[in-house]
Amino acid sequence: MQLPQTPPGLLHLSNLRYRTAVQRHFENALADDGALSDITSRLLFKPREGVKAYVYAKQAGIVAGLEETSYLLRKVKSSFHFKKKDGEKI
Repeated sequence: MQLPQTPPGLLHLSNLRYRTAVQRHFENALADDGALSDITSRLLFKPREGVKAYVYAKQAGIVAGLEETSYLLRKVKSSFHFKKKDGEKI
């Protein structure tokens, strides 16, 4: 079975319908998780204390979702830097 092709440019945050769906998804996920009011995190980490994280791929693939990841990280007021771009091979 072949999946229908998505027209280019629809899955981009400049598309209002897609951006709204992404916003709702992350807002619901953060609310369900209690991420912004988690007592354990508040006890373990001091305000403005930095945390560094790395994401490694276990196998070859194509990078995707960095725009959405950027949106989420900005939402929780995190700074970030990506070494790859969407569409790059890893």
